[in-house]
Amino acid sequence: LSAPAAAATIYVANENGRSLSIIDSASGATKQIELPIQPHNVDLTMDGKRILATGTPPRSGAHATHQGAG
Repeated sequence: LSAPAAAATIYVANENGRSLSIIDSASGATKQIELPIQPHNVDLTMDGKRILATGTPPRSGAHATHQGAG
């Protein structure tokens, strides 16, 4: 038997959008917060009071472009 999934808040780093999406999985409501960086990863502190985001300064070009690699 499986139990129904619990509703949660989902945080998504929008790398090329310089923003963070916050999604309420119960209602489907979405909110977007602009950031001064191109976020790569997001995490929630253990107490649930803060969202941490890591990223790079805004620049032109796609995140997946790695010049000089190869």
